[in-house]
Amino acid sequence: IFEDAQLFMKGTGTSTDIVQKEMYAFHTKGRDYLALRPEFTPSIVRAYIQHGMKNWPQPVKLFSVGPLN
Repeated sequence: IFEDAQLFMKGTGTSTDIVQKEMYAFHTKGRDYLALRPEFTPSIVRAYIQHGMKNWPQPVKLFSVGPLN
């Protein structure tokens, strides 16, 4: 349920209600800037890119299950 806060700020936009009003973000002791996941879309896109899903047969069908902030 935690993601890098910058993922939501860049993907969703810093001026959106999701980032300004719905996102809970904090710095860890290790100086990471994390956020409770306010929505699924940026996390799914990150996973798609990170795991090379563009090379899979298209379209790739994805879904998410879990709590949101």
